[in-house]
Amino acid sequence: MKIPFSPIQILLPGTGGLVMGTLYKYRVFPWLKDEQTFDHGVWKRTADMAAATARTFYTVGVVLIIASVILFILRARQKKI
Repeated sequence: MKIPFSPIQILLPGTGGLVMGTLYKYRVFPWLKDEQTFDHGVWKRTADMAAATARTFYTVGVVLIIASVILFILRARQKKI
């Protein structure tokens, strides 16, 4: 079975997810500086929203990096055969 794409194509967005998670965790972006934000007609604490978004970015980043490692292993086994 030929793998149609490079594992690097999955590794880069995974790394980007970890970077974005870190930026959200430390509230680097200007729209995260306020104490409250208006979300779907309701005022919410920015700290809660930033923490939830950071967890989402971290989760997606880790899943993509694990998938990339699996594809690296599959590709290495494929070249040995």
